[in-house]
Amino acid sequence: MKLENFVNFSIVGGFFIGLILSLLKFNQAEYILFGTLVSTVGFYLIILLFASVYMGFMYPRKKFLNKAELERKLTHFSKEFVQREKEMEDLLNYVRNYEYNEG
Repeated sequence: MKLENFVNFSIVGGFFIGLILSLLKFNQAEYILFGTLVSTVGFYLIILLFASVYMGFMYPRKKFLNKAELERKLTHFSKEFVQREKEMEDLLNYVRNYEYNEG
């Protein structure tokens, strides 16, 4: 099972366990909602801790942050953002000109 699938499965499991325990313990809807929310967040944090420990043991020397690759990707995304921004500005100018020519 992939690690992210395990985390997602555990979060859903924590939600339902919290919901069942809250339904058994509380009578008011606010307390049931709060208990479910606390249980889900608790399971999420515990599973993230276990997942990070697992990743630390399985890939101890692997670099998680490659600065050169990250900078290359950010430069690429920045260029794409500027290009799309120019396209949107051209579309807005077309719409503005179209509205003035119709009137």
